[in-house]
Amino acid sequence: MSFVKLPRAIREHPLGGDPESLALFVHLLINAAYQEQDAVIDGKRITLKRGQVIFGRTSYAKRIGVSDAVLRRSIRRLKKWQLIGSEATQRFSVITLLPSDLWQTVDTESGTKKNIYNNNNNITEKVGKNPTLPQVVNTIKSKGIRVDPEDFFNYYDARGWMLPSGQPIANWISLAYSWAKRDKDKAEPDSWGVVK
Repeated sequence: MSFVKLPRAIREHPLGGDPESLALFVHLLINAAYQEQDAVIDGKRITLKRGQVIFGRTSYAKRIGVSDAVLRRSIRRLKKWQLIGSEATQRFSVITLLPSDLWQTVDTESGTKKNIYNNNNNITEKVGKNPTLPQVVNTIKSKGIRVDPEDFFNYYDARGWMLPSGQPIANWISLAYSWAKRDKDKAEPDSWGVVK
């Protein structure tokens, strides 16, 4: 039998004051894969990674007893708070629970932060330092950085999140801001020539 834990930090988080979003998040939490597993949808086999769940709005709205409009609002809020990311298909979405400071606790022995989930119950464990596509999309959108998040992700993911010098990228968010400035400078040069 596996377990998930809800941290008391939720009380101070906006999630704690939003019953519908909290209900949705708890459902996602308890239904997410706790280890990599295969699922068959419409005759197609897909692999769910730890922390992912197949999501259909209609079925989830019925499960938690809310309207479709309330469910959409809750999804937007969970994305804004960077607790989930999603990838949509024509028939369903795959939602990924994202690593969050909300799920970190201080180890009293070492004084370091650790994830509150342990062993194979840790469905929000961060794998490596490289961001996932949902993390990049949600962060770029929430910070209002004017770059195409998928282009940005694909460019650096193909290069193993390395700079041209071969050094690993330490702060990809700063790099996204640099991309936005570069694109703005291209679109708005200092002086425009007069065309006659």
